[in-house]
Amino acid sequence: MNPPLASIVIPAVNNLAFNKRCIESVREHTDGDYEIVVVDNHSADGSREYFQGLGDKVRLICNDGLRTFAQSCNQGARAAAGEYLVFLNNDTYVTPGWLSAMVELVRSDPKIGMVGNKQLYPGNNLASHVGGVFTGFCPEHVYLFFNPGLPFLNCDREYQWVTAACALVPRNLFLETGGFCEEYRNSFEDVDLCFRLREKGYKIYYCHKSVIYHYGQGTAGRFDHEDANTRLFYQKWGHKIQADKGKYWEADRLAEFLKPTQFPLEYYLYLTDIRMDALRKSAEGLNRHVEAQRKHIEGLERRCSGLEKMTEDQKDHIEAIYNTLSWRVTKPIRAVKRLLLKMKGGGHGLF
Repeated sequence: MNPPLASIVIPAVNNLAFNKRCIESVREHTDGDYEIVVVDNHSADGSREYFQGLGDKVRLICNDGLRTFAQSCNQGARAAAGEYLVFLNNDTYVTPGWLSAMVELVRSDPKIGMVGNKQLYPGNNLASHVGGVFTGFCPEHVYLFFNPGLPFLNCDREYQWVTAACALVPRNLFLETGGFCEEYRNSFEDVDLCFRLREKGYKIYYCHKSVIYHYGQGTAGRFDHEDANTRLFYQKWGHKIQADKGKYWEADRLAEFLKPTQFPLEYYLYLTDIRMDALRKSAEGLNRHVEAQRKHIEGLERRCSGLEKMTEDQKDHIEAIYNTLSWRVTKPIRAVKRLLLKMKGGGHGLF
């Protein structure tokens, strides 16, 4: 039996409703010869039973514990038989022609190593992913929340990275490159793979004719390891990053094409959310600092609590007390100051 053209690898853990819609859309809207490889990570909501009920319509890999995205995809890739691997998140659903368009694009140029596609939000049909750029050192989905009908979103083009929420790569090339780096835990593994492919001389492309819908963040704990993943990526690739978002905006003549009032409202809301999140984190950090200072002052005041009695006992022998502690240690210092002011003979002071 000849191997299939493509192996669609879907990692899953719970989210039964997403799993059903994803699988059913693939079976309904995918042409050509393909197989579905599901890597189930100990689902406990009926998802595993659903996959098992599909019989030979899927190749099911069952794990007894939770594996990361990279581990799951690599496991599925090793079991896959297709010429091409297509990694697909389980919180997606595909549209007619999605796979054939990606295959057509990767076959048009032997130097294309990875192909992403147009991903839309189900609730508003706006762009979720149409290519990956960098703003400074930050990876960003270019034209997030923009109208997907804009002309510059309807042409195939090269980017530094595409998301593996849906991405196609030749299986042999994927395995030769080492697959997804398993040091990452549920983020940056796709950007890292794109950079490794580019290091080998391959191109990363966005395919505008392939369209899917992506709910996004459908897996619990998605951002639990974001800081560690970010540090790892910049240690490996910081010297290779090109801040290229402005290049695309300039090439697409965005300032001329869109008046300010025509920018999507959701885009401004998104920026507001980001700024509010940054403000919240700053406030949390300030609150932690204030709490630490409060505890520190309470500790100092406890240590100084015997000053008043000591001053009373030794008043005939004290000429001055020098305060080298924080001015914030107010209660015991004020008590000593009041006592010194009552002392006779002058010459006593608090400095």
